[in-house]
Amino acid sequence: MYAFSALDQAHSSRASKKVKSGLQESMEVQIMKFLQMNEDKSYKLVEANGTLKTMQKIVGGLVERIYYLSDLEERNIDMWCNEEGKLIGMPGNYGVFDKRNGELIDLVVGPVCFTKTNEEGETLGLSDSDISYILANYRTNMICI
Repeated sequence: MYAFSALDQAHSSRASKKVKSGLQESMEVQIMKFLQMNEDKSYKLVEANGTLKTMQKIVGGLVERIYYLSDLEERNIDMWCNEEGKLIGMPGNYGVFDKRNGELIDLVVGPVCFTKTNEEGETLGLSDSDISYILANYRTNMICI
């Protein structure tokens, strides 16, 4: 019997699975494109399965979604950071500023992971146009909201 984690079960509608009994168990998982943006604005296209473990590897620990970026929300793109990044002293990645008065609202630290979400809230890979949008708009140290 093949045991699925809760996250794997949540992603099962996007992944085609072949499960065989005994030692020949195997699973075909859909490979997705994620974008890792580092603090120095270097980036890496990560092609991997769409599991929580993959995202945790990209951000270096537990993941937390950044909710307040309306331009990404409109495109169903999510930005994920290390949930404990500030506590463990990760370097700054993005200063988030209020565009009305220029005040610093938040600091996003450590590498971030960009993914896509469908209407059901499932994590998906990025399209080439999503990647182009992110690289055109998020290779800066400042985000104004």
